[in-house]
Amino acid sequence: MIRVINLSADEELKIPGIPQSKLHTALEVGIIGAFLSLITWLHYRWANAPLSYHAVLQLLYYLPVAHSAAKHGLKGGVLAALAASAAYGIYFATDSGHDIIYDSMQVVLINMIGWVTGALAHSEKKIARQYLDISLKQEELIGELEERNAAVAAAKKNLEREVAERKALEEWLRRSEGLTAMGHLAAGVAHEIRNPLSIIRATMQILEEEQGSNPSVRECSGIIKEECDRMNAVIEEFLRFARPAPPKFEPVRLTDVIEDVLLLTTKFISRQGIGVVKEVPARLKPAWADPSQIKQVLINLIINSVEAMPQGGTLRLTLADKGKVREIRLKDSGIGIPPDLIAQIFGPFFSTKPKGTGLGLSIVGRIMENHKGTVKVESKQGEGTEFCLTLPGAGE
Repeated sequence: MIRVINLSADEELKIPGIPQSKLHTALEVGIIGAFLSLITWLHYRWANAPLSYHAVLQLLYYLPVAHSAAKHGLKGGVLAALAASAAYGIYFATDSGHDIIYDSMQVVLINMIGWVTGALAHSEKKIARQYLDISLKQEELIGELEERNAAVAAAKKNLEREVAERKALEEWLRRSEGLTAMGHLAAGVAHEIRNPLSIIRATMQILEEEQGSNPSVRECSGIIKEECDRMNAVIEEFLRFARPAPPKFEPVRLTDVIEDVLLLTTKFISRQGIGVVKEVPARLKPAWADPSQIKQVLINLIINSVEAMPQGGTLRLTLADKGKVREIRLKDSGIGIPPDLIAQIFGPFFSTKPKGTGLGLSIVGRIMENHKGTVKVESKQGEGTEFCLTLPGAGE
């Protein structure tokens, strides 16, 4: 029984025990041998044909030689040339009437084609291999260069971060030393002024009671008591700055803190024609903080924001969970802060307001520092200011 095996275009003939490379070589040698044998047979078959037929058949001997040389280099070209020479030699050696010189030149030409084509192919493959090696080496060098560039960029970034952190630490130390010294001075001055102020106010109260019928006395007394109250408020702020109470930490729901602060400041905000927008997530993990001090921070910032919007505007409050910290953002649409003043706003006694004490933001900075949190500010003149506070998360 004859069994017919159909192979698809993607399938290859495989013989067990024979490597594919050797099988392909054997098939190629067989095809070349069959082709040379066919040419030689046609020479005998057309022995009495015109010479032009035999000239064409002689040229066909070059095809397998050129193919083998181009594919397998010098070795393939030489072997194919020898095989073609042998096949052609058998023909003209066994058939009389040939021009020995002409046929010998044909054999020499066949071998020259095998040698020259094989040498050229071998040289081309060698150049191609060298080019491939150079390309691979170039890619390897480019990869190493990219890795080094990435390492340099990372090192530069780390260095810049370390420099920035060092500058921030130096600035914090400088400011901390200044705040401590200023705090002690403020506490001493406040203590010395507070008692005389209380005596002056009490004296004016007695004078007003005794001379209450005199309009001038009553007017002057009212002015003096009002100024005493204002100075006393400034002193209270000095003392809060100089001797801040240590925070009483507990898990704090910042959503409740925001609600309490807005409840306290809603009338003050609405009188200025300012709308409030809240962006509060449905679920927010608690912060680790002193709720009363965080309320003080937010009230100070809200007062600043409202005073920065004399023509009304929008106050936006945003809460967010940022992994191990909780973030509070407070953004207004006010007049903004000049760029050259932003670095100074957290310093003590710095204020751009005519009646400001310059301690509000200093107290904010001190409280956030005691909470191991951060406070950052971004501002554009004519567009508004945004304060960003971060607090440690409870249990983080």
